[in-house]
Amino acid sequence: MKKIIGITLLALCCGMHVPASAQGTSTTTTVAQPTPQKIEAASAGELKTFRAYGARAALFIASYVPAAKQPTLADADEAFRLWQQDTRKRRASEKEVVEMLGAFLGAKLAADFGMEWVVVTDENGRDYAVRANKHEALAYPFASVEKRIDNRSHGFLQGIHDAVQELMESGEAKAR
Repeated sequence: MKKIIGITLLALCCGMHVPASAQGTSTTTTVAQPTPQKIEAASAGELKTFRAYGARAALFIASYVPAAKQPTLADADEAFRLWQQDTRKRRASEKEVVEMLGAFLGAKLAADFGMEWVVVTDENGRDYAVRANKHEALAYPFASVEKRIDNRSHGFLQGIHDAVQELMESGEAKAR
């Protein structure tokens, strides 16, 4: 069971889908070969952009959850759910929501777990992630939000945070 939980946690952190057959008590594990990656620190300009996106996230969350004076990931999850149901034409675009909530999640992970923003480049392209300073652990906040828009799911931001916390506390993440 521990391997399945670890795989599920890692998949959640990376913004990947975990099929129902891989959750729970299944004992079959498939290990994919790692894809070579180039990881570089995000530039000062990129970090400034992420901070601006995060500041807009607080306004976005407050527009759907007015009681959220100091927005939490649970508030962001609720705002995302309500945004998905919002039929107004002037609501935030999908791109804006990916930027705002991705930056909000990434900033929370960075603050809580000693992670830093990085640029990951591999054979599939380039993406932004947060990487643990002391462990081999990456999370892709923007991709995580984008995936949930595509598959119309919600209630995942706090879950990703909890999964990263479990990964760090369990000792499953190797030291760098």
